[in-house]
Amino acid sequence: MRYSKYGLFDFVEDEAFQNWVMSPNKDSDFFWESFMANHHNKVDTIAKAKEIILSIGFKENLPEQGLEEELFNNILQEKHSKINLEKPIVDDEPNLIRLFINKFNGMAAVFIVLLVSFSVWMYLSEKTDFPEETAIPISYIERSLKKGQRVTYKLPDGTNVKLNAGSYIKFPKTFNGNKREVVLEGEAYFDVSHNPSKPFYIHTGELCTKVLGTSFNINYKKQLNILEVAVETGLVSVLNTENHNNQQGLLLKPEQMAIIEKDKKPVKTRFDYQAIFGWKNGLLILEESALPEIFEKLEKWYGLEFIYPEDIKHVAYSGGKFDNKPLKEVLDGLSYSLKFNYSIQNNKVMITTNE
Repeated sequence: MRYSKYGLFDFVEDEAFQNWVMSPNKDSDFFWESFMANHHNKVDTIAKAKEIILSIGFKENLPEQGLEEELFNNILQEKHSKINLEKPIVDDEPNLIRLFINKFNGMAAVFIVLLVSFSVWMYLSEKTDFPEETAIPISYIERSLKKGQRVTYKLPDGTNVKLNAGSYIKFPKTFNGNKREVVLEGEAYFDVSHNPSKPFYIHTGELCTKVLGTSFNINYKKQLNILEVAVETGLVSVLNTENHNNQQGLLLKPEQMAIIEKDKKPVKTRFDYQAIFGWKNGLLILEESALPEIFEKLEKWYGLEFIYPEDIKHVAYSGGKFDNKPLKEVLDGLSYSLKFNYSIQNNKVMITTNE
């Protein structure tokens, strides 16, 4: 793609880029967000190009290629030469600004003057020796949920996170720099605040999930070293943590899910919406499995400990859905179909089999 080789002026002069900045639509947003998700080294350049176009409000009749560079070089030469600024300017000396205004009428001339001024300012800012800044320690917030808890947090940038039971999250009190980063263990639903110039990274073990403005579910099973990412809206890229700044990663679109297990090839697939996202709305889904696995999921969901006899380990449950139901109602249904008794004492569920 030619945009991967673009510099600042290339983006400013590109008609398709101008149209997106001045008149964005669903298709152009999708294209440029996808491009930035896969070319993060261009995010800052694109942000500066957008700033130039929006500050001028100019889309058409750009000057012929090379003229702005000529003016920029001439200004730099004047900066480095020892010119007597008090010397009057006579008529036969070249006046660069007047030359451009005579050559390009109206908005085009104004655009060049502002564009070159911005470029010179950037150049001088980079070359000026400023006093070294003192590094400011980053303050972090950490949250760990117990079994039976599900909590929603609003991060400093406006991102909403719903954390599932038994999960852990770590994030800074303020997102400084050119990216937003959090650490996650367990499961969470993210609705990320849109900011193309400041990508959002979620670190889960050896993997990193990158987004711009997206809603998705992420489940990192640390003990099994398995990561599951399911996208609801927007785009998500799953990367390796060690070099996430220099790779494209596995790109996911809405209704796509990635299952990544250590030492195995990543799997990209479709998913059942309720099975992945239902938990955040109180929908408990018990898939077909042996009773100990069912009890383990109920422990996490309701925060109670299950104690059961050895002979029940091979009993299987065919599965079911419970929409915001109390534990007693769930156990009533399970005990009736699977023929066991239960009692609840001191936050423990005692399971016994029928004689």
